[in-house]
Amino acid sequence: MSVLVQCPCSSNGFVPSSSRYPIARLLFCSSVECKGRIKCPSCLSDEVVCFYCPNCLFEVPSASTKAERNRCARNCFECPVCCNTLTVVSSMDTPADAKHYLSCGVCRWDSLEIGLQFDRPTGLAMQMQKAEDDRKDVQEFANLRSHFEKTTRLAMSTAGPGSSLFRSSTSLSIPPSLLANIPALASLSAFGASKTSSFASLDGDPNGANSVANYVPKFKMDGSVAGILEDDEMDKMKKLTIDDATFLSQRMRQIGDQPRVFSGVRPQRILLRTKRAKRCKDCDTLVCKPEQKAQIPKFTVLMPALDYIPKLTIAQPPPSIPLKEGEVARCKVNIRFANPLATPIRVLLATVPPEESHTGMCRVDGISAPAFTLDAYNELSEFEDDKKNTAASGGGGWFGTKGPEIEVGLVEKRNNWAIVAVDVIVENTAVLAQGSPMQFPLLVKFFNGSDGGKDGSDSGSVSFWAVVGL
Repeated sequence: MSVLVQCPCSSNGFVPSSSRYPIARLLFCSSVECKGRIKCPSCLSDEVVCFYCPNCLFEVPSASTKAERNRCARNCFECPVCCNTLTVVSSMDTPADAKHYLSCGVCRWDSLEIGLQFDRPTGLAMQMQKAEDDRKDVQEFANLRSHFEKTTRLAMSTAGPGSSLFRSSTSLSIPPSLLANIPALASLSAFGASKTSSFASLDGDPNGANSVANYVPKFKMDGSVAGILEDDEMDKMKKLTIDDATFLSQRMRQIGDQPRVFSGVRPQRILLRTKRAKRCKDCDTLVCKPEQKAQIPKFTVLMPALDYIPKLTIAQPPPSIPLKEGEVARCKVNIRFANPLATPIRVLLATVPPEESHTGMCRVDGISAPAFTLDAYNELSEFEDDKKNTAASGGGGWFGTKGPEIEVGLVEKRNNWAIVAVDVIVENTAVLAQGSPMQFPLLVKFFNGSDGGKDGSDSGSVSFWAVVGL
């Protein structure tokens, strides 16, 4: 049982195939341009605030992450077996002749099993990085990158400023109908075609040392690099036991060589993590920004949707319904609405009309309270005695005082929340019998203030579609 919220970026109306998220994953933008809208991950752009190591919490400058291959430059390594953090251990010799190695305190793996030890207990990352630089795949990638950097610089000098480097963008295959409506695009298309000819002459010149076709690899690929096993290697693999072979996850952590034998695994430097800020794509407003320092798990700006829109939860699960194909089943679902704001709000509920019902969705036959108000959120009210609030049966408050009145149709109302009953009709029982979830949509619209929306205007209102799954 869950309640998912549809982001308004997909459509203003209800779309069954749209992306829906739990309310805890959504943010809220209250700027003037957005006028208070829910924001899903697709509506936001990310900005990197800082790079840091999750083990030592050391902040790495952005300029150093490229040289260090996005890994920690300190003594932070992960175990190739269980991915826990490795510690540096010194052998029991004299201090002058002591050897140092990496050991895991969880699975008891150590680097002595693969013959890896160090002369000094510090600077292990630099020693490991030197070994990484000697790998064939790293050198081949550096050679490939330097070749294409020369090709790009030469192409830019030939094409001139302001032109693109991609054929798909310079050719500009514009449809004729669009050229008829916008005549100015014809000159742009001719400009792209002229620039494409310069790229074609560059790539098609067989004598050009910097052409893409004349790239010379630094290493010749053999069978071991291509993943083809020789006869002697195949015989060794047949004699391996389950303890000697590596898992797929271990091979993916060493994507360069992908060892098939357990003796070929190596400890890896821990990957860096990032703290990211999120901006609204429509108005460029910051809706989430963490602290700059990695040691502080706080946010300078955080606007979760939980603090701005009513939270919907299922008050109690509906009774089990025996499903038989061809019959219509009915049930009543109690949904709890909670107001997180410091001001009272007025909530309006609606659903999809019967003639627009979607396949796989249950139909809502009726809502007990289509319009009701929710009191403001008060932290002190959570600690008050429940007897101070009346239930639907109409009990009194303290010392015989009259408690708050329950609006017509509400099952229960206390503090800043209320429970509404929704009558659901399950018509397509054949689909539900196959294991499909029972879902129905609800349109929730709320206004600030207990009298909001009574004049018929939608100014200052916030609305969203929620899908209740049982």
